[in-house]
Amino acid sequence: MKKYLLMLLIATGVMMTAAACGGKSGASVETTAAGPSAPESTAEETNPDNGMPLSKQPDPTAEVLASIVVYAPDDSGKVSEIMDAASELTEANVIDLLKQHGTVGDGTTFVSLDTEDSKETVAAGPGVSSTDSQTVKNGTLTLSGFTAGKGLDEATAKQAVIDTFAANFGLGSVKLVLK
Repeated sequence: MKKYLLMLLIATGVMMTAAACGGKSGASVETTAAGPSAPESTAEETNPDNGMPLSKQPDPTAEVLASIVVYAPDDSGKVSEIMDAASELTEANVIDLLKQHGTVGDGTTFVSLDTEDSKETVAAGPGVSSTDSQTVKNGTLTLSGFTAGKGLDEATAKQAVIDTFAANFGLGSVKLVLK
């Protein structure tokens, strides 16, 4: 009985394999597309100046903006790095973005940013000889009317301001002076 069941199982497997592989031999199978055929792609002409397709050229009348890193509170109350833009990178624009993102209160105003070269140097970057280096700059940032922004304690808001100015102006360290 076991041999009979085994033979039946093998025969069923062979028939299923034959059916899956195309059934009758010599029969032609016709396939047709289910939907409209895709248009043939043609090589689009590109701008020799930037290599981009002519249909995807940037708007020549668009204003050129400076990218600015802002440390601001997110929805959970933690400070995170946000990329924003302004017409140019200035200290006043950075403070305006910090106000806009809720890192500092509306009464906070920029007074001055004094930078000085430190005695520390760092390698200039990849591909530059090991003898070339850049001097690290340190800054003293003076603000008046400082208040912490939405849901931030004063120490966290101060650190976010320091990190924002260090990132945008390439400073090794920033001393924050409040008036």
